[in-house]
Amino acid sequence: MKHAKHSKQIVILLTLTILSILNIGHVWGQEDCYSETFAPFGRPHDFNSDIQPIFDQNCADCHSPGGEGYEQTGLDLRAGNSYESLIWVPSSQDPSRLLVDPTSVEESLLWHKINCDEPGVGERMPMGEPRLDFQTDQLTIRTWLIEGAPGPDGETPPRPEHKAINFGMSGSWYDPDTAGQGFAFDVIVERTPPLFVVYWFTYSENAGGPDEQRWYLAQGEFQDGDHVVNLELFQVVGGRFDASSPAAEAHSVGTAMIEFETCDRATLTYEFEGGEMSGGSDEIDLERLSPDVLCASLSDDDQAQ
Repeated sequence: MKHAKHSKQIVILLTLTILSILNIGHVWGQEDCYSETFAPFGRPHDFNSDIQPIFDQNCADCHSPGGEGYEQTGLDLRAGNSYESLIWVPSSQDPSRLLVDPTSVEESLLWHKINCDEPGVGERMPMGEPRLDFQTDQLTIRTWLIEGAPGPDGETPPRPEHKAINFGMSGSWYDPDTAGQGFAFDVIVERTPPLFVVYWFTYSENAGGPDEQRWYLAQGEFQDGDHVVNLELFQVVGGRFDASSPAAEAHSVGTAMIEFETCDRATLTYEFEGGEMSGGSDEIDLERLSPDVLCASLSDDDQAQ
């Protein structure tokens, strides 16, 4: 009888072990995430044939021009645009997080957005839809991330060089394609946290009218080491030339983000949510108007420390 009882216990233990192995990916963590103790599976994954179809079926309708996800974040997951929109790209909601970090699954926000009920930034995706199937779509994306997130050509681009924001970035910046308008950056480091202020001098869409000039103001706080800053965008209205009355007023009209590649190059992304340009959004490649005097040396000092 003891032998039969012992054999029964072994069978039960083996059964529980097998069930545990089969369900290892379905164990929930403290943040309602699937367990991350499983290993990648199968052959190397191809972006066009394995990853893009998941986006096409579950994500691209929302993350394309006119979709809610695109309008809120600017993320474009359509074929031909998705890879460059993800790899090494900071989240528009939290620039400290990369959408896809090819060197780390756990640092890739994409994984948390499809895997966790509370991803830490925004909501789980697809928003308002059932969770992506774990054994197929989720595991495919995770394996691709573990492989280094190779692109359509099978290669992973190196991480772009970025410069941390410093006082030397203050000055005049512009888009060479739109000469005659531009930006003044003012990096205020004498406060905690530092403040980034932008004065945007541009024009309305109706050239030649009495109100063709536009003056926008943007500002946002950043932390030491950041190369991206999120800004609130204001339109300045009222006022009169060389007069204190009526006073100019600043009205919040949208959001913007500036990412610095070097001391001489940056990218401005903006989205108007109000005012005369409501609904307008775009990305502008900027260059410093005058030669760099301090930025590079300040960056070198930071690296030396």
